[in-house]
Amino acid sequence: MPSLLRDLGTPLLLLAGTVLVVWSAAAVQRKRYITQYLYFVRFPIVFGCLLVAFPWTAPRMAPEMLGNLFVMGTGAVAIATASGQLCAWAIVYTCMLLWRSVPFRAELTLAKAQHIKELRGEAVAPPTAHPLTWRGLLFGLLLAASFTFKLIRSVDGSRTEAALAAAAGIAAALVIVIVIRVVERSVPYKWDMSAIADEKSRWREISLINPFVAHPLPRPSDTSSRRYAPDAWKAYVMMHRRSLVFFLVAVLLYGFVGWALRPVDASGPGSSTPALVYLFALFAVLIWVLEFLSFFFDKYRVPILSLVVVAVLTAKAFWSSDYEYQTQEWPSATEIPDLRHVLNSFASSRNGDVIVVAASGGGISAALWSTVVLRGLGERFADTLDVHRHVAMISSVSGGSVGSMYYVNAFDSLHGPRSRMDSVVSASGVSSLSSTVWGLAYLDFFRIWLGPVIGRYDRAWAHERRWAGFISDTVTTMATWSAGVRNGWRPVQLFNVTLHETGERMIIAPVIVSHADSSARGSAPPVTLN
Repeated sequence: MPSLLRDLGTPLLLLAGTVLVVWSAAAVQRKRYITQYLYFVRFPIVFGCLLVAFPWTAPRMAPEMLGNLFVMGTGAVAIATASGQLCAWAIVYTCMLLWRSVPFRAELTLAKAQHIKELRGEAVAPPTAHPLTWRGLLFGLLLAASFTFKLIRSVDGSRTEAALAAAAGIAAALVIVIVIRVVERSVPYKWDMSAIADEKSRWREISLINPFVAHPLPRPSDTSSRRYAPDAWKAYVMMHRRSLVFFLVAVLLYGFVGWALRPVDASGPGSSTPALVYLFALFAVLIWVLEFLSFFFDKYRVPILSLVVVAVLTAKAFWSSDYEYQTQEWPSATEIPDLRHVLNSFASSRNGDVIVVAASGGGISAALWSTVVLRGLGERFADTLDVHRHVAMISSVSGGSVGSMYYVNAFDSLHGPRSRMDSVVSASGVSSLSSTVWGLAYLDFFRIWLGPVIGRYDRAWAHERRWAGFISDTVTTMATWSAGVRNGWRPVQLFNVTLHETGERMIIAPVIVSHADSSARGSAPPVTLN
């Protein structure tokens, strides 16, 4: 019974919350256009719900892939908290901007009684161009509280130190917001706003403030605009000028994080940057872009998501966003050894004592576990058997392939990897999640729209660069491994993958792997093992 309550608790709470929200909206709708207003701020609502729910739902939906997003050190908590807090305040401000712009842009006021006065031609009160006041700042803190609490709870260390780091991150985000406000307020106005409702010449000057205001703002000559007081126009323009400043800052932060903190090098400045920072940097830009698009197209009842889908499909019609591996010709077809010949030679040189390893998948946990086991076996039988020199073949998949890659690459012609096992285990336990998310938020995002320009650079390339940083010989290929396999001092590495189109098994290896049927085995004899 308790387990049943735990399983049904979350769905029941969500259902009860949904019913309460719908009932409250229906009650308010009798006097106010609440549902129409909520439509105009749909994108801030979606991003806000995502910020609140993602930290708790993502690890449950995909624990192997997304569970480690929130596991980080104390220093990383400060950086992640600052980026998440900035994203939350961007959501709040875009929502405030759209909410206060609806009377101008859509000619719809929140109160139905006031709307009736407007229809009669009476002047309406101007919307206030509030900056991010203490109420907005407080709501942004509450919006990011779920994410911050998740970081503190999942920290790899002291929770007290994590809480202090989170507070430092919030303070840093607040400083950035204050700097943005100072910069925005330092730009002087050059126009007399008092006559803006009467002089057509002022329209051209105001349209230069923000290109997104040029067409949405009703012209002063329009009869519909005459019912707005001059102060309303000034407040309206100030809001859009402020939004442009926030948008430019978001773009600059996005570019700085993507370039200065790129995690493609094992020892670079971005090697310890949390993966969430790259996601929040992208979200902060998308929030403003969608806000601008929504503001412009909603008046004409053009769905934004439909435009995005059409743009993506159009881009994919001209170029592919799939990843293409760089391949090169093998030096000579005769130099590719056959797997059976290699194993026979290996077994005969070691009196038939051969070890074959199977490394399963499971992300970074599988990569680390495979190397930890191999190191433990080497230490356990160090007095009686050199385990590493008797490993003839490793068949691996997914995360296990990462650990076995570091292990096989550690062999040389004179010594096994015994003296380097600690570094092999250490490299296998380093997360590549940051490089994946960075490639997704930058390379893959631009690859959709600029495929030929980006070329082969995507998140898979970022992965390769990250892994290569832990390998001394960065030009390692199957061909370079093949020489050691043929000479009997390097194990055979079989990378197992599944073809997406057919579901068939595909083996990537430095040897020729014969098929199961005897006709394809050629003259290679069967392998004899002890």
